[in-house]
Amino acid sequence: MTASLKVFISYAHADEAHRETLANHLSALENEGLITIWHDRKITGGHEWAGAIDEALRSADIVLLLISADFLASDYCNDVELTEAIRRHDAAQARVVPVILRSCDWEHSRFARFNALPPDGVPVVEAEHPDQRFVAVAKGLRAIVAELTSPDSTTTTQNPTRSDASPTTSPALGAKPLLLGLGLLVLLTALLGGGMYFFALSSSLARARDAMRMARYDTALEALDTVPAWLRNWPALAALRAKAGLGARTYQSPPDWESIGKDLRRQRADRPTDADLMILEAQYWLRQENYDQARALAEAVLKEDQNNAEAWFLLGLDRDLSGGTAAAVDHYRKAVDAAPASPQYRSNLARGLLELGIFHEALQEYRKISQFPLARVEQALAHWAQGEMREAADAEREALKMLGDAGLSTRFYNRRAWLFRLPTKGIRLSSPEDKRCYALLGEAASRRLAGEAAVAFPPAECNDPPLAIRELLADDLCRFVDRPQPTMSAAARSLRQGLAMPEDCTDSAHNPKSNQPRHL
Repeated sequence: MTASLKVFISYAHADEAHRETLANHLSALENEGLITIWHDRKITGGHEWAGAIDEALRSADIVLLLISADFLASDYCNDVELTEAIRRHDAAQARVVPVILRSCDWEHSRFARFNALPPDGVPVVEAEHPDQRFVAVAKGLRAIVAELTSPDSTTTTQNPTRSDASPTTSPALGAKPLLLGLGLLVLLTALLGGGMYFFALSSSLARARDAMRMARYDTALEALDTVPAWLRNWPALAALRAKAGLGARTYQSPPDWESIGKDLRRQRADRPTDADLMILEAQYWLRQENYDQARALAEAVLKEDQNNAEAWFLLGLDRDLSGGTAAAVDHYRKAVDAAPASPQYRSNLARGLLELGIFHEALQEYRKISQFPLARVEQALAHWAQGEMREAADAEREALKMLGDAGLSTRFYNRRAWLFRLPTKGIRLSSPEDKRCYALLGEAASRRLAGEAAVAFPPAECNDPPLAIRELLADDLCRFVDRPQPTMSAAARSLRQGLAMPEDCTDSAHNPKSNQPRHL
């Protein structure tokens, strides 16, 4: 039997009612003996409160930060409790977990680097059904408790059993993912470094492993950076770092695919049955339009690991590119189930629903996505399709705010180009200027469609848009205004005229398959 983990709740007293609601949702974990919750209302008479808080914080295994504007404004929460919590987290003595209660500017805080709950970052108490969000927090905490109490979380992919496999075939994955070398490493670490080193290594490897399965190579590298320096050259860890580094290079702008392909072939030759490398090769072949090879590799990974989110995502792209939008949505949904915090997976799911004409459900998915401006741009299209032009303008303005945030634009997902497929060509928006111009045109179009006749179109900030962006918006108007909202066709036709594009929509522009996945 494992002793229950001590959970310290740091919160502003303005959120006390929400803290009590969360405690109710965590009562099942307490009743099962998995956790013991402590907060400052547990201090009994006769105890000095600051000393009691310090003692509880020093002995905590998990520190929950209940995030709101009041939390950010609390000197004690930030200067005392948060400082000590981060110190203990960095020393591998505790896990810090922010819980986003209410909207606030927390993304630039000291704790923004920690994975937050709920996984999608949507504030708990502002949701339509807050209890559902509290349940998501409880499930997330249950997963963390399982990770912290399970020594098996140090597993990773295995060493190859053969060295002659071709990287363009789909070799079967090995039956057991535990590396012998890694097992020896864990044993050696536990013996030499004691429990603290074992906890640090276990936690870091678990985070890196999970990040690789959802193609978050930046997160994997950050997790590996927390491994003690004297352990980082161990072969198993060095191999994991090499894979994560290779994956991170695919998110450079633009990626050097020739160099990436060369290094990928070398690593695949050394570890032909490695699932992470198979996924990287599937990504490579997908971008080379060798869909058969990409599909075979992703399917091989899923035969051994049904929770590999990136494999489901790649199969969704494969179905999308072949015109099978409904099948693609099923695969994107499985990717989201496996990695609900990924904006990329959820955005493609929402886009698929949009293409299928399921506008309400598409909007629900878009609203769950944060810090991903493309999702807001496409959310506006869903509003267009439902005749909600002012809501569309609001979504575009939010996208423009994100695009103007220098810190946000350099984050992992937002460094990628926006890719679009029109009936006869593909369009890539790589530069921040082009992305902003597309959003500006969309926002101005939404306002004109909402009846604001005085709004300039094209807007002054993008009064001479490139042809590719004009073609893209003209296609959007055909597909998401003319087709679902025929009473607004005249207004949409006027906007296309303002773009110096054909006023009438062709049949191909009305074809729901004419725009294919935008997040390759």
